[in-house]
Amino acid sequence: MLRLEHVTVTLGKGTPLERKVLNGLNVQVKEGEFLVVVGSNGAGKSTLFNLISGAITPDSGKIYILGKDVTFSTPMERSRLVSMVVQDPKAGTIAQMTIFENMAFALKRGQKRGLKRFFTPYRWTLCKEKCSILGIGLEHRLKEFVGNLSGGQRQGLSLLMAIAQDSSILLLDEITAALDPINSDRIMELTAKIVTQYQRTCIMITHNMAQAIRYGDRVLVLKNGTFVKEYTAAEKSKLPPYDRAFWEFL
Repeated sequence: MLRLEHVTVTLGKGTPLERKVLNGLNVQVKEGEFLVVVGSNGAGKSTLFNLISGAITPDSGKIYILGKDVTFSTPMERSRLVSMVVQDPKAGTIAQMTIFENMAFALKRGQKRGLKRFFTPYRWTLCKEKCSILGIGLEHRLKEFVGNLSGGQRQGLSLLMAIAQDSSILLLDEITAALDPINSDRIMELTAKIVTQYQRTCIMITHNMAQAIRYGDRVLVLKNGTFVKEYTAAEKSKLPPYDRAFWEFL
């Protein structure tokens, strides 16, 4: 599904702040896998996601999605293959637009957005069906402005918007970091449900070790721009979320 081969990324080239962020990185993610990446601040996690999403290109190395070399594909081309939910619910949604308008906008991801009619009965029905997946009543509030929603509701909507199109890979960037514990648990349960229902290949960045252990098929530890440790499903199932062994490579 996704393969990175000997990928190197340097930021701040030619400046005193020049730094090699990813250093000969290799990883392979299978179709339908839920991979979790952990690491300390500055380990290269955000750069990894920017690389996969097409926001940046590597200095060297190759990126393959579905067996195709996409190393130098444009962000628009990559958006048809990769979608992402970010940490801040406010960043993933548009407060001045309605729930329907946000969802309809997401349905056009990776496509040209022209002057064609925005509202259609088909889109209304489709948005209503997708919002019902969350089980929090958003399907009955499609005309309401997103700015009226709570953080948890907006993050749930962000998740729906990310899977509105049939992208191959879903990136989850600390999606519960801005939420309270109750909404954090709820969003992760919804995420697991949606990822399973839509059979998405998923990569998640988190500092929540309990979530990493519970939801990840594998857990990879990123340090100094390379993966230094892998916990398989069998290994992570035996690892308490606060065991110091989990942090030994950070």
